[in-house]
Amino acid sequence: MIFKAQILSRTTPLVALLFLAVLCLSCQIDSANTPFLQPQTNEKFFISAQFSGSSVDFSENMSVGSGSVSFEPDKPASLAGFGGIHRRLLPPFLAAHHGYFTYFAPYTKVDLPPKAKTLLWHSKDAQGTPKVALVITLDLVAVTADMTQKLLTIVQKKFPTWKLSQENFQILASHSHASIGGLSESALWGLFASERYSPELFAFVSEKIVESIVLAEKNLRAFQNVKTSEYELPQFNKSRLTGMNVQARTLTTRFHNQTSEIGQGCLQIYSVHPTFFGQKQLTLSSDVVGHIEQEWSQQSASGCYFWNGSVGNAEAALYGEAPEYAKNFVAAALLEEKNAKVHSAQNLRFGAYLIGLPKPTVNATACGLGLLKPFLSVPVLRELPLQTKVSYMAIGDLLLLFFPGEPVFDVQQQFEKEILNHLPQFKAVQLLSTANDYLGYVVSSDSYNQISLESCSSLYGKNFANDFLQSIMPLLKEDLKNYTASTATLP
Repeated sequence: MIFKAQILSRTTPLVALLFLAVLCLSCQIDSANTPFLQPQTNEKFFISAQFSGSSVDFSENMSVGSGSVSFEPDKPASLAGFGGIHRRLLPPFLAAHHGYFTYFAPYTKVDLPPKAKTLLWHSKDAQGTPKVALVITLDLVAVTADMTQKLLTIVQKKFPTWKLSQENFQILASHSHASIGGLSESALWGLFASERYSPELFAFVSEKIVESIVLAEKNLRAFQNVKTSEYELPQFNKSRLTGMNVQARTLTTRFHNQTSEIGQGCLQIYSVHPTFFGQKQLTLSSDVVGHIEQEWSQQSASGCYFWNGSVGNAEAALYGEAPEYAKNFVAAALLEEKNAKVHSAQNLRFGAYLIGLPKPTVNATACGLGLLKPFLSVPVLRELPLQTKVSYMAIGDLLLLFFPGEPVFDVQQQFEKEILNHLPQFKAVQLLSTANDYLGYVVSSDSYNQISLESCSSLYGKNFANDFLQSIMPLLKEDLKNYTASTATLP
């Protein structure tokens, strides 16, 4: 997704040179308002601190609450996600006096505004000390490390008694390509697919996130059991990569007390690119994710939040526009859920790790630029993360892995097979895309040299998926060696 500016076209080098020339020669440069507005240090671009070193368990006196708040800026803002010519401003507004846009065109109309959606889990240990875990989903194309770091600090200050750390604080992006940019301080991310960082816009969205957390706390309801239904919806997505399947698995998780569902905390996991509003449509929207969530609230007594699975090569199968797709999707999900395989649970665990990354590199072959490989040492790649956060949520015998990028289906299969082989207490493993950081697409070594958008945007080398897995496996094995999935009897 980082390089969606038609990078596989033969005209790419010429387009890139023309864009850089316009960028450098634009008469709109404001010396008091530099093109990037970046800090003087790169440290904040990397997950680097606030790990407690322990996991967070929930097994008694458990409550869950949900809260949702929309965020629509008070003045025009750029749309993020596509780097193509239809979304760009040429020449760019480097002074940015007219609103929250510099490189990319602002939206001109609004569909369903993007939202900040919080799921909050709360418990108390035997001594009465509160334990909390937060998963916040933002209708954005991605989140970067600096966003996660800053948002954690903000929420820690607002809720000091919760003792939040990287282990029990997660940020997911729903991956909408029709939401706002300008929230990351990464100059590279801003230039290619997002927007120049806006402190005012970040402050605005941060306030909405805090509001969603406050709502979730007000909506806390006690639960004893968790039911996750596992089923297939192959008719709603398809693979963008030749020769590779796409993940059709769907998970719907509901929280119950002793007699019934509590109406809080419902979530649905599926793999699909929210790109119904394309490059030429300057529409602010949570895209199909928002429409799916709206349909859940209309077709079911309990609304559900949507988390994106192994989204790398998954695109929507044709079902009309976003509202029609969502209506059919939720109707099919409710039908399949009745006869689905069930994971029942009475316990949850959250954990996270800091892992190192290899040196970023340009995959020239997959970008169709093999002849230029000797000349593609791009200094700006130094800004990409050299370490990142990987976190998990265990729900009984189901393990959800918060993944800092866009894994394709082959990577999902590789991770699930390896983890289940070493941790037999789990029956299923699901990767969740664009969580806490953004490392680009992650493809298998077999797909690395295939000319495709996904492989071209794989930035850490041919063996990255395997090396990444081998880095986290010892940590998962040690952390979860004594973890037991507590199953539940559901009403």
